Amino acid sequence: MKAKAVSNLLIGGGAGLLLSTGAIATPYTNTLGTICKNYSAGDLKYIDYVDLSTASIKSATTTVICPLSRDTQSTKGATAYVDVTHSANATTACTLYSYSYTGTLLGSVSRTWTGTGFHGFTLVVPASDAYSDYAVVCNIPGSKVGRIWDVDLQEW
Repeated sequence: MKAKAVSNLLIGGGAGLLLSTGAIATPYTNTLGTICKNYSAGDLKYIDYVDLSTASIKSATTTVICPLSRDTQSTKGATAYVDVTHSANATTACTLYSYSYTGTLLGSVSRTWTGTGFHGFTLVVPASDAYSDYAVVCNIPGSKVGRIWDVDLQEW
């Protein structure tokens, strides 16, 4: 497919590429896991930013919030992608929230994963308004067992 798109660009010009792929780009914002901060003020001293990720040095589960920047005023909702790792068998739970600018909850979706290694959460929330805000809240295992590496937002 990539070779065909390139040949269309070279032979048919830019319009050929646009017509042959039929792809419509949706805004996609990629952010490091270090965007995630402590949810509770008392947990500030336990948050550790290691190798461009967020981890907790607390011995117990820690809640973090990851505010997401919007790139549109779309009212069609969004998908958040959260990349985590566990160095031992543990559980991470994440929730994507959509709030109106007045603070009204428009929608949320939660997912949980237990395991070791890498996991990618896909969180889809169909509700938003032109000025809504998105945030992901995760409960991550302590003792640096769990890390959040990346939080991405794709708006529809």
